[in-house]
Amino acid sequence: MLADQANKYMQKKEPWIVARTLETTPENQQLIDNCIHVCLQVTANLAILINPFLPFTAKKMLHMMKVVEKMLDWENAGKTNLLSVGYSLRPPELLFRKLEDDEIKAQVAKLQTASAAKAAETAAAKAAEAGGRLVAYPR
Repeated sequence: MLADQANKYMQKKEPWIVARTLETTPENQQLIDNCIHVCLQVTANLAILINPFLPFTAKKMLHMMKVVEKMLDWENAGKTNLLSVGYSLRPPELLFRKLEDDEIKAQVAKLQTASAAKAAETAAAKAAEAGGRLVAYPR
């Protein structure tokens, strides 16, 4: 939800469009700088918030922002001064690789096979428990 709000903010501010006006209106650079700064602060906060669930992704984000792991401390969540103005960043990298359709289909098939095997194992265990007699269990 926070990422969605930040995305909406950036879409509304349109710094890429404002950048086209810099020749005629150089003071618009401040609008661009503010937008990027806010979005980077949100990104730093997102790294903190996802760290318990996606620690490798959070660390990859830290690497791109050139900050130390101490920033991931939970107490830093919600702060708006995690990155300094004018701070340089490393070049962006993809956080997640794209999954191809064939790879997704293979994983779904693997999960279905495992699920069917587990269901058969459970049925066999129930049959053995019943002394080999077939017992109808209510659903």
